[in-house]
Amino acid sequence: MAKNRNNDDEQSRTIKRISKPKQQQQQQPVQTQSKSQNRQTNRLKKNREQELSSEESSIKYTHHHSHDKISIPTNIISKIHKIESMPGAIVIRNEATINTAGYFIDRTNSLNQTEYSQILRAKKKDKLQSSSDSDQPPIAVKITNLTECSPRFRGNLLRYSVRIMRYVSTMRRNSMTVIFPKIYEVFQMDSVKLYIFMDEYQVSPTLYDLVKSPTPIKPDEIREYMRAIVSGISVLQKLGVAHRYLKLQHILFDMNNKIKLCGWSKAVFYYQIETKKVHLQSVERRVRRNYFLPPEAFQKSYDPSKADIWSIGVLLVSMTTKRYPFNVRDDKTKFSNQWRDFVRKHEMNAHVRSLCNKIFVLEPKGRIDCDRILTDRYFDVPTAKLVPLSIKASTELIERESSRVGALSAIDFEPNEGQITGKTTGGGESNENQAQAKAASNFNENEENPAEVVENDAELEASDTKQQIQDGGKVGEEENLPSDEKNNETKNKNAETEEEGEGEETKED
Repeated sequence: MAKNRNNDDEQSRTIKRISKPKQQQQQQPVQTQSKSQNRQTNRLKKNREQELSSEESSIKYTHHHSHDKISIPTNIISKIHKIESMPGAIVIRNEATINTAGYFIDRTNSLNQTEYSQILRAKKKDKLQSSSDSDQPPIAVKITNLTECSPRFRGNLLRYSVRIMRYVSTMRRNSMTVIFPKIYEVFQMDSVKLYIFMDEYQVSPTLYDLVKSPTPIKPDEIREYMRAIVSGISVLQKLGVAHRYLKLQHILFDMNNKIKLCGWSKAVFYYQIETKKVHLQSVERRVRRNYFLPPEAFQKSYDPSKADIWSIGVLLVSMTTKRYPFNVRDDKTKFSNQWRDFVRKHEMNAHVRSLCNKIFVLEPKGRIDCDRILTDRYFDVPTAKLVPLSIKASTELIERESSRVGALSAIDFEPNEGQITGKTTGGGESNENQAQAKAASNFNENEENPAEVVENDAELEASDTKQQIQDGGKVGEEENLPSDEKNNETKNKNAETEEEGEGEETKED
């Protein structure tokens, strides 16, 4: 018995010696995994801190994420349903059906040609009209080659744009809707071509042609153009529609020299009724042709209705200064610094600058809306006060203007430049900074002469040279790009088309 007990003790000690390394081996991966998780957590934390240090990441995107349900206004829901009930394009097999419907295309008379489409003169004849009667007003037809469009572009055009164009064309004409084009009929020949018959517009000049010409546009004319554009966008936003393509090239003139808003191929509803979510749009590329887009469009999916507001400001600045205010290709310079530098360098009226300060707000939700733009003092002051009064805005004036609104020019101002940051530095604000902030808060918008002239400001010039900030360039300059830059633009566009073809019409984060 004793011998057996000794054997059992010896076997148990052997088992313990064998099992102990196994337990250590089993515990070792757990410890290794824990260290790996810690390293990964620290790395993610570090990356997050780096992201927050950049300007775009510091923007607080308060527009709703794709998974957040929102309360959509009832009136907008009913408008969206009405637009969705509009007929799409009439599907045909050949152009003979178009002639049967009373529309005739003059292929010998081309008005304009773009990458995907061609605009020709056309005629419309009623069935009761005699063939010899030629009193009908001239119309035009835009023929889009659908096979050359990306799937995303084609899908958006056929699903949303055609119905939106039809609806706004049928709206009662008044001062708010006169900017919308008149659409007669839309035909789709299989999945090959799209025919849009509309009123004829002047081939030239477009608003882009006027701005790029050396002749300045009169301030009162700019204001009337802006009133019509903002009024049209205001109507669209009350319909739940975002234009998304608001640029100089898409503002045309009819035969009576009244501006018309075109470029509807990217128009969408900015609400999704079924899911009760904001219809966020895919991130855009930092290329020259997207000069009209806001900073969040290059960072993540964005709210198209807020992007239209930003584009309105770009149009106003471009008409006033004949330059694009933002270099969207520059991913290293903050938009805030670009705008602050721009108002220092270029001649701009104080009322224009004040309105733009309310538009160029990094926080999309903080931007002024169309109704408030139309009631801004810029649209009420006498024409004489719209004439630019200074070559550059003084540092003091920028302080006073930017401190009153959450504008780009109020963000990240450095204390050593004499700017008001609204932040405490070190042990707190000095008495001098507090006095400056108090003076800025007392700035009266109704001052007779709010602009101040700064001449030979060597300090500002030195600061500008040191920063080496470039704006978007002179309007029309893109037509004379070097060959290598043109090739890069083409490559980016082709890459964008391929990416659009892989995804859905819109992506949501």
